[in-house]
Amino acid sequence: FFDGYGSEFVSFTLNCTEALNVAIKGMVKAGDHIVISSLEHNSVLRPVVRLSETAGVSYSIFVVSKNEEETLFNLKKAINEKTKLIIITSVSNVFGNILPIKQIGDIAKENKILLLVDGAQGAGVIPIKMKEMGINCLCVPGHKSLCGPMGIGAVLHDGSVKSTIIEGGTGTESFNY
Repeated sequence: FFDGYGSEFVSFTLNCTEALNVAIKGMVKAGDHIVISSLEHNSVLRPVVRLSETAGVSYSIFVVSKNEEETLFNLKKAINEKTKLIIITSVSNVFGNILPIKQIGDIAKENKILLLVDGAQGAGVIPIKMKEMGINCLCVPGHKSLCGPMGIGAVLHDGSVKSTIIEGGTGTESFNY
């Protein structure tokens, strides 16, 4: 549905907030820099701020304007040599802005930066094609425009979510720590 990277790169979560936390915390490490848009939901802003307070991660916020060229210019200004991750919403839940995902994906790719898209408002409403748009990670809720029940979400990625925030698993291979 999202032109993803395979079922082995899909993890179901309790909701989109959990999906975003899993993705953000699994994609960066101490010393990394994150760039987020000025339209981000608290589900992005709060984990990013927390990482800046506790994990040695820095962040910048770029202003999204009604003018696409200005938005892209603002994004480019926010990138630095330590930028590892750009996080954007697909569609603003407050203003209805649809961000230029493909163009942002091109900027990310040119700079060897990962792109994480919060699909909470856009998934199922606007076409989101991960490979075509240069999206490394997409987080979605089930209960909005995907017409699923409350209490589910998902992280779809290309292998770029490296760290975990939860360990455990099945009762098999008990000697495999």
